Amino acid sequence: MNYHSKYPFLKLLLFLASGIYAGYQFTDNKNLFFSHFSVLLVLISLFLLQVIFYYVNVKFYRLFRFGGVITALFLILTGFFAVNILLPQKVEKSEAASVIGELSSVTISDSSYVRGEFKPLYFDDVFLKDLSSLLIVIYGEGASTLNKGDVISVKGTVTPLSEAENPAEFDYGRYLWRSGFSGELYARSYNVAVVADSRFQRESTLSSSRLREYFIGNLKRAGCSDSAMMLVRAVLLGDRSKIDRDIRDGFIKSGAIHLLAVSGLHVGVIYLFVNFLTSLLFKRRRVLRLLLVISTLVFYALIAGFSPSVTRAVIMFAVIQTGVTFNRDIVWGNILSAAAFISLLVNPLFLFHVGFWLSYAAVGGIVLLYPYFKSLLPFKFVVFKMIWSIVSVSLAAQIFTLPLSLYVFEAFPLYFLLSSLFVLPVVAPFLIFSMLTLIFSFSPVLSLIFVGVVNDLAAYMLQMVAYIEALPGAYVTGIWVSFPLFIALFYTIISSCKLYFSYSGGSVVKTALGVVVVLAVINFQYYNKISKNLMVLYSCGNREFMADFCSGGKLFHFASSNIEDGTKSYIRDSFVKTIKAGEQTDFIFDSECESKVLLSDIYFNGDRYIILYGHLTEGYLIEGERERCDYLILAGDFDLSPDKLISNFLTDKVIASTFVSYETSFELQSYLKKRDIDFYDIRLNGAYVNYY
Repeated sequence: MNYHSKYPFLKLLLFLASGIYAGYQFTDNKNLFFSHFSVLLVLISLFLLQVIFYYVNVKFYRLFRFGGVITALFLILTGFFAVNILLPQKVEKSEAASVIGELSSVTISDSSYVRGEFKPLYFDDVFLKDLSSLLIVIYGEGASTLNKGDVISVKGTVTPLSEAENPAEFDYGRYLWRSGFSGELYARSYNVAVVADSRFQRESTLSSSRLREYFIGNLKRAGCSDSAMMLVRAVLLGDRSKIDRDIRDGFIKSGAIHLLAVSGLHVGVIYLFVNFLTSLLFKRRRVLRLLLVISTLVFYALIAGFSPSVTRAVIMFAVIQTGVTFNRDIVWGNILSAAAFISLLVNPLFLFHVGFWLSYAAVGGIVLLYPYFKSLLPFKFVVFKMIWSIVSVSLAAQIFTLPLSLYVFEAFPLYFLLSSLFVLPVVAPFLIFSMLTLIFSFSPVLSLIFVGVVNDLAAYMLQMVAYIEALPGAYVTGIWVSFPLFIALFYTIISSCKLYFSYSGGSVVKTALGVVVVLAVINFQYYNKISKNLMVLYSCGNREFMADFCSGGKLFHFASSNIEDGTKSYIRDSFVKTIKAGEQTDFIFDSECESKVLLSDIYFNGDRYIILYGHLTEGYLIEGERERCDYLILAGDFDLSPDKLISNFLTDKVIASTFVSYETSFELQSYLKKRDIDFYDIRLNGAYVNYY
């Protein structure tokens, strides 16, 4: 098969994506930016060069493929420069700031704080001039009264984006940077004042937030319940900020979380609904019908905020509708490549969104495998046929997204098929009746009828998700898929599909090779786990302690009692999956202990570790001779001078956890430096890992 001629957009996509990735790697942590003029000058020069070569000597141009070379270079540089321009300037250091800006998004936490996106508008500090959005975190009572679109005056501290401080920890700061954030802004609620609330915000009539608020107001007036409104915001309008954390977790564990994110499924329902309405007025191949369908899809994408999945789906369905209108054959590979190419032109940073990759993998799986699965059981009864069709779509999408899902999320919803059977079919009528409620909002009677159906469907979805989530083993966690294993799994899936569609000896060999590589990587990972010996002292929150000793795949886990399970999971789970191959023994000590000094004595791989915790005062003294140890770990509240603290020990290295204050840490560092004893501060340097 000649892929170059059949999928021309695939080549263009690869060149553009390569440039985007190279641009990201080049600018990462360097803050090197090009002027818009220099970018435009280089791209125009390449375009003129191609035109000159073409008209000077056409044969020479074709012979040496100058057109392809220059086009490839043009796209690579376009992606490279686009990322360089779009990535925001980073905050370099923490500074106090007074600024007025707009809350572009707001998420209310269960705790007493609010977080969201803050766009500076007016400021006194020069360093804010070149910054993009800031992640704002507001603590204290009254913070929950803030709304999206409010213009607020803030006095707080602007800090650099956080960095991952533990091994294999999710780098949230880098994620924020790729999402357009320059830094973080922390403030207390009494230092925040609303200058203009969301009702008086200065935005265009067709802005996505203004449209969403207008539709939400109509739904509320029609009688939409709170639970239904929460789902309408997410499923129809693309706003998940109001989804309760427990409900979100329920959708995740039941395998239905993709229903809350506006994607190809939702756009497909809109597309079919609009196509049905326009078919009543126009013939299939009328250009006016094409324009109406595409305009409606673009309008819906505007409402949903042009997320990667919505953009991809809108482009794909627009291409399909164009092909139908002009009676062209549909080549799915080319359509997906064209949709991805145009999506990256719209926003090159989509390349770094996992949702972008998952959406294309899901559609690719449906296109390739759905017809095969559907033909396996050709039911004649309509109900059975529809049920099997839904199962086939879910299986096809899940197979192609499985490697990436396991690699990124390290978990798997075991009963995803139940969600597909009992929750997925409700999404289409839920969307349609929500739209009908909005369309007929001028009629109190009709809107009341339609919103009643919306409320019932929402209640059904929430109850069904809760039931599936409660099933035993609904959500399997602790899965570790390394990058080599991810590549091997995906290669094996592609080879298996190719083997089925075009059976040949080469396809058999490639599929068998893929299976062998998968098994080899799994065995290598296991061997790597049981051969590791290490100690890791994690960087936790203030006055928290957590450490792991790993030997032969077995773990000995030490932690203070004040660390929540969610915090533990976030900090250590990704790393533990790479080292744990056996049982785990837990040792939890009382972090609130104030009356006595406790000591844990650990002999590990020939070294002696002493973990000192509790409340230490000037009267502190350990009876007997000085303790000899290789590592002294401070995990308590120390209210005494460094010499008295260390005087009971002979050690080569002192490690201070976040229990140790900045002042005590500074005094310890000065004291130990004079005595040639190594000192490591977790709070300042991140996790401490000692490999053997």
